[in-house]
Amino acid sequence: MQTPTLERPEAAPLLAVRDEHRKWPKTPRLTTPFVITEKLDGTNACVAISRLGDRDGVSAADLDFPEHYGVTVAFTHGACFAVRAASRTRWIAPGDRDNFGFAGWVRENAEALTVLGVGRHYGEWFGRGIQRGYGMSNRCFALFDEKWRNALPYGLPPNVGVVPRVATAAGHELTKRVAWALDHLDKDGSYVGAPGAVAEGVVVTSMNSNPIRFKALADEHEWSTI
Repeated sequence: MQTPTLERPEAAPLLAVRDEHRKWPKTPRLTTPFVITEKLDGTNACVAISRLGDRDGVSAADLDFPEHYGVTVAFTHGACFAVRAASRTRWIAPGDRDNFGFAGWVRENAEALTVLGVGRHYGEWFGRGIQRGYGMSNRCFALFDEKWRNALPYGLPPNVGVVPRVATAAGHELTKRVAWALDHLDKDGSYVGAPGAVAEGVVVTSMNSNPIRFKALADEHEWSTI
């Protein structure tokens, strides 16, 4: 019987040595604060902003992006930025599959949107002709990030806001507060659109460094992860 050959440890790839150690995230306490926001029935969208350099320091080659990338170059505050739109699953460009006109809106408002800063800014694109529509004649972009709750940057397009907050809660009282929020929306309707517009449900987000998110729909009364 042939004796199996064992690979020497030093011959194996030393991935654990080469790779940067990733620590296990802290487990949140049950008293961790949560924010309960209205789940808007639109389409997930994202504005991505990159700084290309100083206004006078970029060349024509730096600004030569393929059309299908959907990149819009914006010059503002002495700098040059690349502004791009995305849906939940892919980059998008103005055209037939631009997420209900979101890519076109980003291109038209690229310079104003740079006040959000470098990074990816996620939100819900909702309104006329998107899902339930809320009886609206226009479309709006509601940011998900709570950091914008108290003050949005000056100069943003007027149809940019933050998802409506319905309630806050500590972990141990979530079930009760979510039930209250759903009941409140059922009685009073959505925070957006025409008076009495039907709300879809709520999103529950933990307010810690590694947030977890759940959704609860008004017509299902069941929780699921996002």
